[in-house]
Amino acid sequence: MSDIEQTAMRYIAAWNENDDAQRMRLLEACWAANGTITSNNEHIVGRDAVFAAITSFRRSRPDDRAVLTSAIDHHHHIFRFTGHVVRPDGTSYSNVLDVGEVDADGRITRIFTFHDPPPVA
Repeated sequence: MSDIEQTAMRYIAAWNENDDAQRMRLLEACWAANGTITSNNEHIVGRDAVFAAITSFRRSRPDDRAVLTSAIDHHHHIFRFTGHVVRPDGTSYSNVLDVGEVDADGRITRIFTFHDPPPVA
């Protein structure tokens, strides 16, 4: 597994982690201090804000799991993957395409999240 794939896997693991201390350790290992997430729903700036967003999600849905639906594809400092969230009953929601970039230290500097498939041409 490449360094970029490991970084992306730590990010996904953070979304699945209910323990606050472990979640922060994962983010410190993979997320730049000023990294951003931009989606059609929000723009999050900074590791602490990402931590807060994940914490809010984990507290409201402690048993739901973020799951990859593709491999992690990457070139240069750019990566992408698709995924969704699975409830304990096996149903899923929040289909996403994440496209991200890592810095020279291998930490994520930004992720663009697209919800649901692209519109039909």
